[in-house]
Amino acid sequence: MSTAGEYGYRASVLEAAITVNDGQRQLAVDQLLRRLKTLRGARVAVLGLSFKPDTDDLRDSPALDIALRLARRGAFVSAYDPMVDTVPGGERLRIAPSAYAAAQGADAVVVATDWPEFLDLDLVRLRALARGEVSLDGRNLFDPARVRAAGFQYVGIGRPAEAVGPASAARLLPAPALAS
Repeated sequence: MSTAGEYGYRASVLEAAITVNDGQRQLAVDQLLRRLKTLRGARVAVLGLSFKPDTDDLRDSPALDIALRLARRGAFVSAYDPMVDTVPGGERLRIAPSAYAAAQGADAVVVATDWPEFLDLDLVRLRALARGEVSLDGRNLFDPARVRAAGFQYVGIGRPAEAVGPASAARLLPAPALAS
């Protein structure tokens, strides 16, 4: 965007993509707000802060942005990321030593980065540690049926609520568009 502006060019498609991406981040916050009724004083565990798995890169990280939005709305955010132990300017976030420590007493658990190791989490244990039952899977990492079986209320982003696994998810996706 900056480079386009320097050359006097308005990058409309890029602007639209940025608007959509920002809306997806806000959608996660709105989904939690709808289920928790208020974020002020809510305890939210955020699993993953980095831009993507296998990196500690936080630059323009959607996960970090969501965590900070929650904190600005008054939530107590406890976050865990396998490669991130400090967040510059993240005084509003508590960095936990594990996903289980992050979930301790949480009203909601948010999967914000799709670290493969999160698939190995004991979801029953995670649910037992959490105070609330809301699980927002922002990366569609988990099979919703598995999350529900652990006692969570599953909330996926961009996935039908009734999807129960890869087979049903594939069945519910629209057919690919034909190239012209």
